[in-house]
Amino acid sequence: MAFRCKKYKDTLACKKRYYGSILACNGCEFAEQTEPTSKKDKPVSQNQLVLEYLLQGNTLTRAEAYEKWGITELNTRIHDLRKMGYTIMTQNTTVRNRYGKLVSVARYNIINVNT
Repeated sequence: MAFRCKKYKDTLACKKRYYGSILACNGCEFAEQTEPTSKKDKPVSQNQLVLEYLLQGNTLTRAEAYEKWGITELNTRIHDLRKMGYTIMTQNTTVRNRYGKLVSVARYNIINVNT
């Protein structure tokens, strides 16, 4: 089964999909369950989710990846993308954690695309 976003009518726009349950994406209130009809309806890999997000010019931290897609090992996904030939820059930034302490986190962004 695949999940299609009712707002975007596209499986790639609706990033939050879980097997066996229907979950609303960030942009709509409902998601509908559909039968996969082609390769593009297959679940998107974590590497592909991260890559698409970075290629849109966004930056990403481990906490953001967990919040958006449930990815707990963003550093592994970044390593995989680097092995594929993408140049991804790591910038250490300081943020406050939930206890109010200043902590350093890695923020990733892509600086070029392999063609």
